[in-house]
Amino acid sequence: MTLLRIVAFVALATRSVLGKGGLPPDGLRKEDCDRWMQTTPFPGGATQCFTGGVEVAWPASLSDVFGNAPSPPGACATCGYGAFSNSQMDCITCEDEGFEVVVLYESCTGVCVDAATRDYLANLRFESTWTAATCRPWYECDQEAPCDTDFRFHKKNDEYKHCGWVEELPAERCNVKDADQVYAFERCRAACGGCREPCVDDDDWHKDGDEKKTCAWASRFINRCAVIGAGADGDRAHNNCRAACGACDVAPTCAAATGRRLDAAAATGRRLAEEAGKVITIDWKLGLDGRVQTVPAGATVEFVWNDATQRHSVNQFKDKYAYDGNQQDYFPAKKTCDFTDSIKLGGPRNNFGASASGVRVTGEPGETLYFGCPVGLHCRSGGQRMAVEWQAADNTDDGDDDAVVIDWKFGLKGKVFDVPAGATVKFVWTGPHAVSELLAPGCDFEGATYIGDQSGVTITGEPGEIKYVACPIGRTAANPALSHCLGGQQRAAVRWADATDDPDDDDGPTTVSDSESWFKNEQPSRTCAWVAELPEQRCLTKGEGAIYAFEQCQLTCGAKDVKCADDAAWFKDGQPDKDCVWVSRFRNRCAALGADSALAYKKCARSCNACDYCAV
Repeated sequence: MTLLRIVAFVALATRSVLGKGGLPPDGLRKEDCDRWMQTTPFPGGATQCFTGGVEVAWPASLSDVFGNAPSPPGACATCGYGAFSNSQMDCITCEDEGFEVVVLYESCTGVCVDAATRDYLANLRFESTWTAATCRPWYECDQEAPCDTDFRFHKKNDEYKHCGWVEELPAERCNVKDADQVYAFERCRAACGGCREPCVDDDDWHKDGDEKKTCAWASRFINRCAVIGAGADGDRAHNNCRAACGACDVAPTCAAATGRRLDAAAATGRRLAEEAGKVITIDWKLGLDGRVQTVPAGATVEFVWNDATQRHSVNQFKDKYAYDGNQQDYFPAKKTCDFTDSIKLGGPRNNFGASASGVRVTGEPGETLYFGCPVGLHCRSGGQRMAVEWQAADNTDDGDDDAVVIDWKFGLKGKVFDVPAGATVKFVWTGPHAVSELLAPGCDFEGATYIGDQSGVTITGEPGEIKYVACPIGRTAANPALSHCLGGQQRAAVRWADATDDPDDDDGPTTVSDSESWFKNEQPSRTCAWVAELPEQRCLTKGEGAIYAFEQCQLTCGAKDVKCADDAAWFKDGQPDKDCVWVSRFRNRCAALGADSALAYKKCARSCNACDYCAV
């Protein structure tokens, strides 16, 4: 008898009923949902949902299974879908406490039963074709869609393998793709753990066997989000790089996103602090061409190479002139590589002048040291030379905690720094620099006021005042204009806000800012300030790790007040099938030009992470 009841129940659950099974009608809009899911009557349509009652019997189609149930069917709180949705079998949610839906149809509709009837059905040991985990409610009209689940997702070429199917074996099925090459972990976030908070990346995760392939690496190409990590459980990237892989819940709120951005900045600060005193590895090779590596104060630098196949060594030049032949910082390097009086670092050297890999050196906070390979012409012709700059010590007890800090460096090119009325401005730097206040923009030091040559000097100004500052280092009696200001473009202006400016008149909160650490790959002087000079061209410049400027220089590249949404009408010029979904697969596609002449990152703002979560 039990077996017959199971068969009867399965047959019932698989029958096709108008409006109950499958996906919603084409073109269904959310504002039309009251025509398809009811709580009260609507013109020309159904009566209200089933109201229950102690005298109500189970319908004949259910009698074989429910005929001896201890309780009658319960009332529906909501019901659907279609014009006739007032029977006991059309419940979406239940009206009475203690009742829950036993799903009968693919659209997640069914009958409301109490605890006694649930126990009765359990004793029969039957199962339905559809369950709460495998059914598919109509996406637009579902009132309680978990997290950001897309109920229209299904595995390519198999419409029955949807998010409910993924939920049964998430460890294996969250990596399947649909016809658009979109992963299940992107669409079935409830099933794949994407509803957890917070929506952040794990700084410790990396690909198994390759510590350099972190979440930043995974963010460049969506297929990388399926790789296995180094943890004991072999967890995949999308479980640990949830923000990078788009595997989190819907776009975070403004406050939450702002908090995460600030948390990320704090995490970077903590990471740099942890690196102080640790070993920073440098791949010692040809082609470095005068690269400048900045490391935390107190860190040790280790030069490494494959000494089984490569002949290298490390010498420390006596000064910058021996390193590149320049008396000043701002002229192009001449590759002098003068090893006279240089310091030989590392152990014993062989007949070629090479030594063993693993040469270590530590500099003082704020110090810059210069290194080259003395083997053959590796330095002069091969470009195997570089500078290492140790950051200045962080003195937090200097009484200027509220000062506006300016990173005093080459390449400012007269940039204007806007600061609040009454603010103190502090200039910080490493290496040989100084600050002078000029009478006008430019590099004319006639009548200038010398501020100081120690990092941390400060200036103040009156509300509404603007002051022009420049570095005087390098000036000579024969040519007083020659200086870091002229050759290194180390000049700027500071403008204090007017006292009458209302701080409440700003544009409100934002998650957008310009990174202080991003720079063009292997060109540390080309920062977000450099991008700001020609943003239309330079926002597509790549930095280390192939990170675009528009991702890190978001303020400069126009992301402020841009909603985190993709333009459904955008597509690549000449290829209508390549839309924002296509762009989201590979970060390089954010540089594609659209049919409307707009770059992808400007129209596919969410897919390209080029938006402001505070935009409304």
